[in-house]
Amino acid sequence: MLDSGVDYHHPSLKGALKGGYDFVDNDDDPMETQPNKAKPKIDGKEYHTTHGTHVAGIIVGRGNDDHPGDSGKIRGIAPQADLYAYRVNGPYGKGNTERTLRAIEHAVYQDQVDVLNLSFGSDYNFQYTAESVALDNATKAGIVVAVAAGNSGPKPRMLNCPGGAHAAISVAASCPPVLTPVFHVEGLYQKFFSHHATPSLVLAVDHPLEAVYAGFGTPDDYKNKNVKGKLVLVARGKIRSGNKSRIAKIAGTAVLIIFNDKDGDWAPNLHGDVDEFVPTYAISQADGLILKNDITSG
Repeated sequence: MLDSGVDYHHPSLKGALKGGYDFVDNDDDPMETQPNKAKPKIDGKEYHTTHGTHVAGIIVGRGNDDHPGDSGKIRGIAPQADLYAYRVNGPYGKGNTERTLRAIEHAVYQDQVDVLNLSFGSDYNFQYTAESVALDNATKAGIVVAVAAGNSGPKPRMLNCPGGAHAAISVAASCPPVLTPVFHVEGLYQKFFSHHATPSLVLAVDHPLEAVYAGFGTPDDYKNKNVKGKLVLVARGKIRSGNKSRIAKIAGTAVLIIFNDKDGDWAPNLHGDVDEFVPTYAISQADGLILKNDITSG
């Protein structure tokens, strides 16, 4: 994996790292860039990095259970694979061609890996960049190469470099039809856009539901409230969204809606078995405040 490094202390990655190299600091420790309070954001980006750890979890997350939290239970697509991490992107997630080329050569010729993964790229498309040619040569050496297609689109030339390498597997994400629930609240007819609803948790509501506002969705927020069979609106924050959904289910809630506590899109993380949660939807802060006002004003 060529990326920003990896936090190999993460519970889900216990025992996964077998080797690698740091091409930013030129040493054998491919740890992510650590937080530094003295370093400000640049163009909205944090000084420290976490991207490589995220990618590593998707690939080789072990799903370790011997820890007190939930995060270590994340299981990747190849949990038995050995991870070789090459840190080519440093502070603020910045990298360059030289580091990437050195890492490809190191992985192929010195460590003799079986698969290369690069979940990053440049915002232009050309099949004959140095990185693209190097990856094509790696495939000729028998290496399976997977590269991110990029985060652009739809627009012309949206396939990013080195995702355009001739022989690499270029992986993209698509946008399936989105769920747009419509709520009719006390005379208000408003469409609210819900992000990332898990299909098995989507509830088809064909009858009116009474709505209740329950603060941040903590156990204390449910005291003296009858929410059984009702729609409950809560704000994001204080506790994890997964715990909000678990608490709502214990309370007998039919549907849980969590609205953001700031501007921008977001997605709730519901890590666990589906039957632990009540159908849960995420909406924007603006939509949430409209609903909250309607519910609390009676």
